[in-house]
Amino acid sequence: AKNKFFEKNALLRADKIIGVSDFVGKKTKELFNFKNDIITIHNTIDTSYFIPNHSNIKPKSLLYFGTIIRKKGVFQIAKMFNEIIEKDSDITLTLLGRDAIDAHTNKSTIKMMYDVFSDKALKNIKHINGVSYSEVLSYIQNSEVVLLPSFAEAFPMTWLEAMALEKKIISSNIGWAKELMIDKETGFAINPNNVEVFLDKTLFLINNKENAFAMAKKARKRIIKNFEIQQSIQKNLNLYKVLLS
Repeated sequence: AKNKFFEKNALLRADKIIGVSDFVGKKTKELFNFKNDIITIHNTIDTSYFIPNHSNIKPKSLLYFGTIIRKKGVFQIAKMFNEIIEKDSDITLTLLGRDAIDAHTNKSTIKMMYDVFSDKALKNIKHINGVSYSEVLSYIQNSEVVLLPSFAEAFPMTWLEAMALEKKIISSNIGWAKELMIDKETGFAINPNNVEVFLDKTLFLINNKENAFAMAKKARKRIIKNFEIQQSIQKNLNLYKVLLS
């Protein structure tokens, strides 16, 4: 309640309000019963830094990167991995990110995930607690499929990074997702709770190399066309000029 009070006051005092996605703007207006317009300037990325490198991809490797927390869909990843390892015991999963205390249980999220994983699945799982930003880049580049089945985002940088790096991606299909991912074109956007679909689409990206890589190429092209950092800089400059005039 305290946070909501301060946030609403900040909104009411602002000359202009910017959201990083249409979804954020719409949700903000709903939560605060706010009538004023909210401008969207999407999060963007420097594609000259995030350059694809497919030379060291580990076959059949899955990667999740980000905080290990319930709202990012990590338990859905665990359930799916239990299924996928039964179909192909060579598939591996790397969880790259710091552990979080689960808000529902007050327990370590990664430990709760280990309780979900089957004994067979645990043999093919690696958790890396946190690395430098440059190292994260290498982990993304060297993975075959990136899993980002989040339930709560604004306009996630992890998605922009993976798409810019021309990765095969499974994302969620909620809210903000439709502004960034195009299902079956830039990867697969799914309901993370549908474990069978999650499993099916992940196997497709592993086993159908040509089609999967074509989607990955389109993902980067979409970032370059719509979410390149220079576009964001210009939109921000134009907005500031209006405010200063």
